[in-house]
Amino acid sequence: MSVSLTASVFLLMCLLLNISCKSEAQPSPSRNISACYTPSNSSPYQENVKTVLSSLTSKHTSDYLAGFATAVFGLFLCRADLSSASCQACVTNASEGILLGCAGYKDSTIWYDLCMLTYNYQPIVSTLRVSTHACWYEYNISDATTTSFKKLLKVTLEALIPNAAGAQLAGKKFAVNRTSLAELWPLYTLAQCTPDLTAPNCSQCLQAAAEKLPLGKGGAMSLLQSCNIRYSNYLFYNETTVAELLSPPPAPAPRSAEAIPNSPALVPRYRANLSFDSDLPVPPVPPEPMIPLDPAPISPLLRSPPPAPAPRSPLLLSPPPAPAPRSAEDIPRPGVIVAIIIAAISVTVVLFLILCCFLRRRHGFKQYKNGKAY
Repeated sequence: MSVSLTASVFLLMCLLLNISCKSEAQPSPSRNISACYTPSNSSPYQENVKTVLSSLTSKHTSDYLAGFATAVFGLFLCRADLSSASCQACVTNASEGILLGCAGYKDSTIWYDLCMLTYNYQPIVSTLRVSTHACWYEYNISDATTTSFKKLLKVTLEALIPNAAGAQLAGKKFAVNRTSLAELWPLYTLAQCTPDLTAPNCSQCLQAAAEKLPLGKGGAMSLLQSCNIRYSNYLFYNETTVAELLSPPPAPAPRSAEAIPNSPALVPRYRANLSFDSDLPVPPVPPEPMIPLDPAPISPLLRSPPPAPAPRSPLLLSPPPAPAPRSAEDIPRPGVIVAIIIAAISVTVVLFLILCCFLRRRHGFKQYKNGKAY
């Protein structure tokens, strides 16, 4: 009975995170808030939780471990300006903290100043999660309660949210802003979503976080499982790292004169190609237009026209001679041709008749020789 009562009290304290904020006088990387839901006594599930958290710590990527009813899905989000080493250190601390603070639960989240870590028994990648909320505020400040400050914060967030939702910088969805009014202190803001969200879901998450952002403070942070928003009157992010992430890569160096042929060269116009998260669809890249570059200077030798071809010989230019006309003596007459043909036929007939007579007489001589017929 006492164990059940203790669990109920702990769950109630976690649920209060949806309607309460934690106050701290000074920000600290070690400060954290945890939210734990859905108690579970399944040993296989808890072992899978440890496996997933270990994988997240070592790979620094969203990961999950499938196992039917004991499946576990994990996800973390580091602040965009952190180095890989700082992100790993924060996720390692969060992994240890969530195992201690949410042992025996199937749906847990822990927020640190620099990162967030969560796991669930249902798929959470590319899923908008805004049901669990937590927040920090650092201290009260009288200037933050004025109408001018509230208006400045509202206008700043209205511009910051779409910038963060539409960003695809090194696979991260985030944006920062620095602004101020003459009578107010500087206002620094940061908005960030998990990179697996679509732009509309990221915008929806940041809108929900902005609505729950505490006002009248020197600084505050609104935390959801899919995004977070923070403002402060001092610089809390690394401006150098952020500038590197927000600036496009340098344009490629132009081609040297030696590498460019005499004819105008065509080279692709530079186009920033920013990386995308692997879970998001990548739009097709249109064919890059081509622009001509100035041709390389041409040598004076190359500028002179080619030499004219040598004139052709008069013999080659004159047409071939016409064939000499045939004389009348060379052309045979039709009457002569007919006479020759008739003579040839006549000779043939005469020879044929002579041959027939010769054969007949010879045959008759053999038949009646010596009065006998043979």
